[in-house]
Amino acid sequence: MRDTTPLHEVTAAGAPLGHLGQSLVPGGDLLPTALVLALGLGGGLLMIRSGRMRRRAVSAGYFCLVLAVAVLVSLAPARTPDSEAAPAAGSPVQAVFQAGAEAVTVTVVPNRPGTNLVSVTTPKASAGTDRDHLVAGRRWPGSTRTWVTLELAPGRSSLWVETGGVVGEVELDTGRGEEESRPTLAGPDGPECASAVVGAAAASAEPEQPVTCPADRLSAQDASALGATVRHLRERGEKTLALAEDASPRGAGAGEVVRSEAARAGLRVVGPEEGRHPLVIVSGWSGADRTISGVTGETIEARGTYLAPWLLTAPALKPAAGQLIALRYSPRDPMPMRYVTALARRYPGEQPTAVGYEEWQRALGGVRQAPAQLYAAAVAYLPGSGAGGTGHHGAAGTNWLPDGMITPVTGPMA
Repeated sequence: MRDTTPLHEVTAAGAPLGHLGQSLVPGGDLLPTALVLALGLGGGLLMIRSGRMRRRAVSAGYFCLVLAVAVLVSLAPARTPDSEAAPAAGSPVQAVFQAGAEAVTVTVVPNRPGTNLVSVTTPKASAGTDRDHLVAGRRWPGSTRTWVTLELAPGRSSLWVETGGVVGEVELDTGRGEEESRPTLAGPDGPECASAVVGAAAASAEPEQPVTCPADRLSAQDASALGATVRHLRERGEKTLALAEDASPRGAGAGEVVRSEAARAGLRVVGPEEGRHPLVIVSGWSGADRTISGVTGETIEARGTYLAPWLLTAPALKPAAGQLIALRYSPRDPMPMRYVTALARRYPGEQPTAVGYEEWQRALGGVRQAPAQLYAAAVAYLPGSGAGGTGHHGAAGTNWLPDGMITPVTGPMA
């Protein structure tokens, strides 16, 4: 009596053996694959079709056929939804691995040949392309992550990350472009630069032209917002303002804008520790963090802290230092919230930032031009909310200011 088991039933039976097929054909080598398929399919069909075969032979025939189908199933490429497709070569890479009970997120920026930054969401971590020679990471003020600066070669490689005694591997492909020099990535403004690159990448699955690190230049829009802030202080009747700056090209340019506008308005400019005055902060994330810590620690007196637009980051806004920030948009507007959504979809856990939003807009075709307004930040930890609660801008990890709100306190400033 001839066996008439339908082929689709044999295929279904072979699916659970996919891992067995993969173990028999490591790497999908074509010659072993062809031999296994030929022997399995040929022998299996011959045994099944022979009516004179004994029951054991028929069973062996089924096994050969199912094994061959299993190998075929294991070699089929996995299909991934477009929204979860791996980044193209030369785009920032994010990966997650388990270290005990903690899920550790690793982000590599810009994932191109040359200087790269690796961020790890744990207090201590090391990383490198040689598992036996990892580079210890460091914490930069103004960022909540651990950062490792590495040089990556063109093409494919493996990145090894160690934290809490657990080592994880991340596969990289930096592409084949020419090596790029990004000295800003290696310094205290590196985390800010990384956020800008990730923001641009969140707008497109294809690698874009290199993003200029924000601290390397002062944009015309930010210069205008700082000038408006100084004029606002003069209209309030202030006679003196304190200025906290840094030596970056952006910091030096912003300091010059503030001094020039103050001179025109008749305001005196002093250092942060020279009395209690409105404090204008135009340094990068790290410098701002130190200055704000001085205000909250009462080593610096300030009658309000006025932040440059690029300091729209949770670490700069969460301490209670009377922060006001000049922005050309409300974080609750549709476009900023589109950025938050795109960032959460492409790089889950990455915190929205002003520099990331600017580059996201630029990648989509242009940065919005509008008069600046002053916004106030307020954080309120409600009972049971914990450090990772939600603010009125969305769920934790996908909002501008966790557990807080950013609201306008002036109209458009001239």
